[in-house]
Amino acid sequence: MAQPWSALFSHIAGVVRYHDLAYVASVSDELGERRVVHAYLTEWDAGTWRVGDADDDIEEWEAVAATLVRQPLEQALFLGAQGEVLCMGSGDTHHERIPGARRGPLRGLGSVAGQAYACGMQYQVYRRDAGGKWRALEQGLPGKGAGAAVAGFEAIGGFAHDDLYAAGWHGEIWQCDGKRWQPCRSPVKAILTALCCAPDGLVYACGQDGALVRGRGADWEVLAQPVRDDLWSLAWFGGALYAASAHAVYRLDGGQLREIDFGADRPATCYGLSAADGVLWSIGPKDIMAFDGDTWSRID
Repeated sequence: MAQPWSALFSHIAGVVRYHDLAYVASVSDELGERRVVHAYLTEWDAGTWRVGDADDDIEEWEAVAATLVRQPLEQALFLGAQGEVLCMGSGDTHHERIPGARRGPLRGLGSVAGQAYACGMQYQVYRRDAGGKWRALEQGLPGKGAGAAVAGFEAIGGFAHDDLYAAGWHGEIWQCDGKRWQPCRSPVKAILTALCCAPDGLVYACGQDGALVRGRGADWEVLAQPVRDDLWSLAWFGGALYAASAHAVYRLDGGQLREIDFGADRPATCYGLSAADGVLWSIGPKDIMAFDGDTWSRID
């Protein structure tokens, strides 16, 4: 494939594993214009994109999220809206499927203590257990048809298996003790699209119109921001929280989001964030940038 990759493809989601190894889901712009549902799941290894050209290398489903797990293998997991899962890394690539995930699209994927959790519309939550078996974890959540006509989760995370959080539509935030979910008193009504259970012991969630909240358990607060763009992703890096809109990346400083300076090579697109092994990636449809704590450099 000719470089830059983004000349032919648009990046959808990605996850960093090491400073020189990451995984990215992309779509062909040509196939996208023809409305062909598909995804290329690629590996970026020390500057080299690894993907085949055969039809078998195209996934015939829409990738919506990615995460890194450490059980039973250290792998990147990509999630499809209808419950499709692709696992890749540590010398293994295989597919899985989340049963019962067709009652609404899945939207989010997270890793808690190295184990994967998925969430979606209609208050769907699933945990990946041994053998790649996914099981529903929905005790206490509204049943099908309950509440608002359009409701559910966009993001999931946690500090431990008995301290999980999910956030989504209508500003909803829920907490789970590993067995049963209960609603938190969310201070916003905006759709919350991303969640970060941070090392400072707090949960951060962001979403529509620059909404940013933080808290834990029963106590939550709004962090009022001048940013009015929708925020799509959160990541903790270098002792600070980073947030991304479609066209900018911000760092939380003293309770305020401050737009970061990429330098001379400013990306036109942002959207997703992933941090690991001393690097932070900003993953936009047409730009991937990496930050080592001092300097931003272009990956694609």
